[in-house]
Amino acid sequence: MSGAAFPGPSSRAPRLALLALMVVCFVDVMGQGLAFPIFDTLLLKPGSGFLPEATSRSRAELLYSVAIGTFFLTWLFGSIYVGLPEKEQSSCAAMDLSNFKM
Repeated sequence: MSGAAFPGPSSRAPRLALLALMVVCFVDVMGQGLAFPIFDTLLLKPGSGFLPEATSRSRAELLYSVAIGTFFLTWLFGSIYVGLPEKEQSSCAAMDLSNFKM
C-alpha cells in the first residue's frame, strides 16, 4: 500500500445532510404555521360552529389569544421533552413534584 489514499467523504454527503436539515426545519415551520389559520377559522369566524353564535367578538379574540399562548407554551415544554434521551423520558413522565423544595 504505497501511499494509496482512502477516499474521503464525498461532497454529496454534507449536501444531503444540509438538505435533510432544511426539510426538517421546513416541516416544523409548516406545522407551526398551520395552527394560526386553524385557530383563526375556528375561533374568529362567525358561524364556524365551534363557538356559540352569541359569543362576542372580544370573547372570541380572548379565546384565540389563549389558544395561541397555550400552543406555544406546550411547544416549548414539548421540545424539551422530545430533546431528552429515551431513558430519561420514561423517568420524566413518572416524575412527581414532591421531590422539589422551595
